[in-house]
Amino acid sequence: MGRISDALGALGSLGLMVLFFLGQFPGGTILMATTCNTRRLDGWDWVLSVIMPFFGLIKSIKC
Repeated sequence: MGRISDALGALGSLGLMVLFFLGQFPGGTILMATTCNTRRLDGWDWVLSVIMPFFGLIKSIKC
């Protein structure tokens, strides 16, 4: 039983890391670029997606 709970704990940690990196610079910017119309994005969107965590993720949800 201990091995199963350790494996589930590791998968939960891995899932949180993937979510964190998805919202940070490379993932959030790429997600924003693929989901939003690039004509609607200006320079500030690109700059803020690099500086502010999860900005690209939030922007992609609003598009």
